[in-house]
Amino acid sequence: MAIRLGFYGAAQNVTGSCYLVEGPSSRILIDCGFYQERDYKHRNFDPFPFDAESIDAVLLTHAHLDHCGLLPKLVRAGFRGPIWSTPASRDIARIVMLDSAKIQKEDANFKKRRHEKEGRTGPYPPEALYTAEDVETTAGLFREAQNDNVVEVANGIRASFHIAGHILGSSMIRLEVSDGPESRVILF
Repeated sequence: MAIRLGFYGAAQNVTGSCYLVEGPSSRILIDCGFYQERDYKHRNFDPFPFDAESIDAVLLTHAHLDHCGLLPKLVRAGFRGPIWSTPASRDIARIVMLDSAKIQKEDANFKKRRHEKEGRTGPYPPEALYTAEDVETTAGLFREAQNDNVVEVANGIRASFHIAGHILGSSMIRLEVSDGPESRVILF
């Protein structure tokens, strides 16, 4: 049985956590985080290296911005599946993403005024990646995963969330990817 793992963030850097797990019949993401390091912030504006519409589900390890901060962008790009997390991570992620949308809007307005004053443009348009409305749409996709309970998150992929102790609601996620009688376990 073939399982493919794609490392699209937090690889050779710290922030932007995003991992693609491809099983025989499903594709899921573990986290979809915002890049916060100065050298990598430009990646927030780049298109995703995968088709957002083809993702069956997202599993969120915890609600820090570098793990949940690009979920609204993913939804804007066409993702419509469930976002699985603990109840605490769901609640905190909504607050974090709303704060991020507000800061992005303020930053975009500041950059727009500065660029107009200086008669120049930046490498990316002075726009927020998402709005508060996008965050609310994203919040509506969250599904509750209780610690230590197994849930089928996509066809052939079962997950259980286990207390990690990093922040309130944070979890290690145990995946079991199956193809008939054969299965593999991955722990995030």
